[in-house]
Amino acid sequence: MSKPATFRANVGIVVTRGDGQVAWFERIDHLGSWQFPQGGINRDEPPRSAAARELLEETGLGDERIEWVAELDEWLAYTFPAEHSGRHLGQIQRWFLVRTVGDAEPDLDAAADDEFRSWRWADPEAYLDRVVDFKGAVYLRVIDWLRSELDLA
Repeated sequence: MSKPATFRANVGIVVTRGDGQVAWFERIDHLGSWQFPQGGINRDEPPRSAAARELLEETGLGDERIEWVAELDEWLAYTFPAEHSGRHLGQIQRWFLVRTVGDAEPDLDAAADDEFRSWRWADPEAYLDRVVDFKGAVYLRVIDWLRSELDLA
């Protein structure tokens, strides 16, 4: 008997700097698709620890180069399209906002994972139309949260 499909526990991290710009990342495997860093939560791993690990692995930004600003106080979920069928129906995410310290910036050459091909500072909404469709509703909610956290209303 096989296990029923579930939602994978995941974290998402938005990197900002003092002027309210956020770091958008272009995926290496989907040219033209942009997103924020994200990744799975290991068994018994607190979400913030997973966020710190994923941020370092994907962007080269360690705790000494960022400060933790906020955590979205809800879980956001999206389902995978049918062609992504597997043991998970989708992902359920906890989102975090971090701010770089001093002149720190993401360094993809220092990242352990080859998840992203490029990155750039931009307004929170700048690449919203380039996020894969099935994540769209989650990103709209995250951008709304960012606007209040960064006082960009």
